[in-house]
Amino acid sequence: MERLLEPLDSLRRLTLAGLLGVPGLGAALRHRDSRVALQATVGATVAFSLTLLVPGALLVLGPLCLGVVHVASDVRYLVLRRGVPSRIVTTVLAGCACLFALRLAAWFGAPPSSLTLAEVSVGFALPLVVLALSPSRRALVVAAPFAILLGLAVAGPSRAQLLFAYGHNVVGLLAWGLLFRRRRAFALPALALIGVGALWLASGALLPLARLTGDWGERVVDEAMMVMPLVEPRRAIGLALSFLFLQSLHYSAWLAWIPQEDLPGEGTTTFKMSARSFARDLGRPVALAVVALALFVAAAGVAAPHQARHVYLSLATFHGYLELAMLAFVAARPTGLSP
Repeated sequence: MERLLEPLDSLRRLTLAGLLGVPGLGAALRHRDSRVALQATVGATVAFSLTLLVPGALLVLGPLCLGVVHVASDVRYLVLRRGVPSRIVTTVLAGCACLFALRLAAWFGAPPSSLTLAEVSVGFALPLVVLALSPSRRALVVAAPFAILLGLAVAGPSRAQLLFAYGHNVVGLLAWGLLFRRRRAFALPALALIGVGALWLASGALLPLARLTGDWGERVVDEAMMVMPLVEPRRAIGLALSFLFLQSLHYSAWLAWIPQEDLPGEGTTTFKMSARSFARDLGRPVALAVVALALFVAAAGVAAPHQARHVYLSLATFHGYLELAMLAFVAARPTGLSP
């Protein structure tokens, strides 16, 4: 496996050597605070451009190519590396299994309305259960907004499900900026840029610049109108573009920014080192299974991209609630991210 990564590491060495030789840029890249902040700012700019130039590609290729590995990253950086008590791990995994089973039931014809209510009830209750298993004054404070979210979700399950699909992208970005980022001030420019970009796209003002042609581009329009039939078309398509922009950055946060923040030193890791760390965290059998699943999803995407994407997104919904529950646990723990 590591031999397959040697060309990537060689390219990495050549690229870094060139960039480190650029006056000003080299100094910024040597320090994690400035390096990750710069990477996030450039990433937001690139993602914004791609959202307008190739929105259909982001819609289809993002989940198919990065979906499985980003779920594995969730588990690594929110569960496995945090020294989480076994009772919390068991509870979260049981909740995720229940959410996965509900999505499977939908595929076998169970009534959608009852499944939607069950999903948001289990999903938004999961952070409260986790906090109840870690009682403290801080947990009580953290639990208050989650209790409100649960009440609102049960009152309007379909709307809650739709809003959470959009909002969980923001959760990942805030987790990076507020929890994993050691010096939060360095994250503010990138987060501000992301916020402006998301709102600008959502307004619909940039629709004349968006290339919504071709099969994949038209799919963006069709899905926006299907998911938000009561929203004015211009706003619905704008919200869809904003979602694609935030989704691509959500992947970036979990696959690039947060892994760097979790390193003990200032340096970066080679592809070989990342592969070893991946196998060590998950265990070799599980790591190989994740790689196999990621390759399977990508291969299925070649044969039937829209169907493969739809199946992945449906069955992987549990990971958004996993993020929510574990972030609640981290926020309530006196030591924060530290084990």
